[in-house]
Amino acid sequence: MPETPGTHGPAQPPPHRWAEIADDLRQKITDGFYGPGSLLPSYPEITKAYEVSTTTARRALSQLVTEGLAEAKQGRGTIVTRPQPRLTLPARQCRPADTPADPYARLTRTEISTGPQVPPPDVANMLGVDPDHPLYCQQVSLADDFGPVEMRATYTPTPGYDTGAVQYVTETTTPTLTTEGRPALTRDAVLYDGTRTPIAVIRSVLHSRVRLSDYYEMP
Repeated sequence: MPETPGTHGPAQPPPHRWAEIADDLRQKITDGFYGPGSLLPSYPEITKAYEVSTTTARRALSQLVTEGLAEAKQGRGTIVTRPQPRLTLPARQCRPADTPADPYARLTRTEISTGPQVPPPDVANMLGVDPDHPLYCQQVSLADDFGPVEMRATYTPTPGYDTGAVQYVTETTTPTLTTEGRPALTRDAVLYDGTRTPIAVIRSVLHSRVRLSDYYEMP
């Protein structure tokens, strides 16, 4: 149906007020008005300055925390975090032979837990096992000088696996959220032996500042 003169389709709804406040505070962080370690306005201060409810103020600050621009500290308030640089990791966990250097070598590895664990149903399905059957699970965290980079869990039917037996790998990467509600990437790698039998699943949750690439800088 043709539009009548003077109209431009249906009117767009106005942006949420909390989003406008988050945009304003985000810009002030970018401009340096609120530097790393600075306290952002409190709920009462936002409520008064922007003439909104406490719920709206809370939602605005929560958005900045979700984006990793700020951190909520019990008893102190919401604090601007220091800038965290982007980190490039290989898009494939089984790196091509021509990769010039191991990008994981500069990361600190910390073992969190090792032992039997009931896997997530989709992991059990990838390995073709009963979802109620415990698998051997090794959980580690990887971090650089700026904080966590990756949380990795390796699931195998028996303790450990022979890396030399790995002949095929399939990998999928999907956007997700961390337990704190922050954006991240989940990467699943299924490792197969020569008979195409799955022998391990490696599930990695990557921090939002991590980007994946198969292009590498030569040393």
